[in-house]
Amino acid sequence: MFSEKENQDDKIKELEVVAKELASAIETATARTDSLKADLFASISREAILRAQEVARAVRAEIVKYRGCLERVKEYLADQKRRGYPIPWEKLARHKTALWEYTDLLDNTDVAALDEDDLVLSSLPSSSQD
Repeated sequence: MFSEKENQDDKIKELEVVAKELASAIETATARTDSLKADLFASISREAILRAQEVARAVRAEIVKYRGCLERVKEYLADQKRRGYPIPWEKLARHKTALWEYTDLLDNTDVAALDEDDLVLSSLPSSSQD
């Protein structure tokens, strides 16, 4: 009975050693997992920042392009008004509508909310119908 008790004590000690080793392995694995998660989140954050910067550059280019179109329309309308040439009412209304729409679009563009699909804008309606 005494040897049986010693046997059980030895097994208990072995199990305690194994439990400590498992606890240490779990702690190491948890630390490694936390480190990998942190690396992943940092990588995702860098990608998101780079993507946002790329989208912002593309949007700025589109804004410059359409702002130039709007300025040409404004100049055209101002020039026609100065010269006194009659502009057909329909054409004038179309230009003014396009001017208001694109001015409103540019004024309300939130660069942070844009996606790549938003970067493809149609041309001004007046450019294809003149």
